[in-house]
Amino acid sequence: MPPAKPRRLVAGILAAGDAQFSVPPSPAVAAAPDTVVRAEVLDSVPDGAVAWRVLSHSTDLRGADTVVSGVVVAPDTPAPATGRTVVGWGHLTTGAVGRCAPSWGIAPFILIEGLLRLLDAGYVVVAPDYPGLGVTGASSYLIGTGEANSLLSIARPLVRGYLRSDPATTPPWSGFLSDNTPGAALGVPLFVAQGSADKLVVPSATQAYVDSACSRGEQVRFRTSPGATHGTIANTAVPDVLSFFASTLAGSPPASTC
Repeated sequence: MPPAKPRRLVAGILAAGDAQFSVPPSPAVAAAPDTVVRAEVLDSVPDGAVAWRVLSHSTDLRGADTVVSGVVVAPDTPAPATGRTVVGWGHLTTGAVGRCAPSWGIAPFILIEGLLRLLDAGYVVVAPDYPGLGVTGASSYLIGTGEANSLLSIARPLVRGYLRSDPATTPPWSGFLSDNTPGAALGVPLFVAQGSADKLVVPSATQAYVDSACSRGEQVRFRTSPGATHGTIANTAVPDVLSFFASTLAGSPPASTC
């Protein structure tokens, strides 16, 4: 891997590494998804860990090639013979322009709730920036397919659509909403945590999703944390998440609460 890069100050935001890191090659060269474009070692990592900022190929909403950025954090001890389990982490709201990417921050690791315990348990944590963050492009904020998969270019038109009509019944917004509504069969154990005091993802909405999943025969472990808010539920749920991971990977997932 390349040597560690220093931290720097850019437009009032402390950032990591070379300013050109998140600029894709020009002219663009297409590659298969998951092909790494470049990587750099990050300083200021938690004790007992090593981390990289990574640029990698992905696919956008239409299946075309695009490039995304993110952070990979791993224990610095030798991996077991069976390898390590990778945990994907979707970050909280950080902003809507490229330089708001968590991977650009002076301490991107503080945005990964439970990171130290995940590392202590031997997991590798992959924390991608959402499309439009890090690598400049249209924001995909709150669009599930884009955040999981690629760059979206519908954020600004979507806002205008809400102002003019009911997005639930007006194409193409109705299709986007349908695509971004959970409900597809999973077929694997699922853990869901909800804060009773969450004012953004309200308990009734999560309960409705859990009820729907249970009705489809999914194996769901659902926990409500009294007093937890939208900002605290991730940290509050870490012990239960770690227990769920460990038992599921051992082949004995916790009993369903359905």
